[in-house]
Amino acid sequence: MSLLNSASLVVTPNAYKEGTLYSVIPNSTLGDMTVVRATTATRVNSAGLVEVCPWNLYTYSEVFSNSIWANGNATITDNTTTAPNGTTTADSIFEQAVNDYQIRGQNISMVSGQTFTFSIYAKANTRNFFRILVGNGVLLSNQSAYFDLVNVTTTSTASITSSIESVGNGWCKIVISFTCNNTQTDAIYYGPSPNMTSGYLPFVGNASNGVYIWGAQLTSAQPP
Repeated sequence: MSLLNSASLVVTPNAYKEGTLYSVIPNSTLGDMTVVRATTATRVNSAGLVEVCPWNLYTYSEVFSNSIWANGNATITDNTTTAPNGTTTADSIFEQAVNDYQIRGQNISMVSGQTFTFSIYAKANTRNFFRILVGNGVLLSNQSAYFDLVNVTTTSTASITSSIESVGNGWCKIVISFTCNNTQTDAIYYGPSPNMTSGYLPFVGNASNGVYIWGAQLTSAQPP
């Protein structure tokens, strides 16, 4: 009898989906495993090189209306348009008619000297511009990046590296990278912007102005 025939549990890499690892033997649900990864991992790619598999530090990364996202006077409407993956899961973020930051963000504990990479998909709606601010949730530091979603350009402060890429159907993939300079709970805030040079201060919003967003991710790994 072969070892395969005598095995009580066999798991192969081709039998899995997000959160579940399927067994080949037994050929039932009895050997299936629920798996969770809460750290950044590494793997050997097809070229034989070790590469980082980043873990998303955000929860509810496609549900921007969830209360985990701190609200700075910006309104979210869920599932208003087609996302880059073809599903109707992209949200709208609109300003409010008040003099405020017009942003949302999620607090993350950061360690001094650690590099973080944040990415999100954005598409012009009644605003053509998008901004990202990095701060401590009370007083924003002067770390910001701005993105023109129509001309696909970006500008940022010296402490942030930013990029923007068109991915089709008006959508842009936006990425920033920065190194934390102290140990604190910071947040990466995002929202519509009236222009590319408004600074990191509040502005008077218009409830009819906003952009589409989808798929936020924050990792402690360098961008690929």
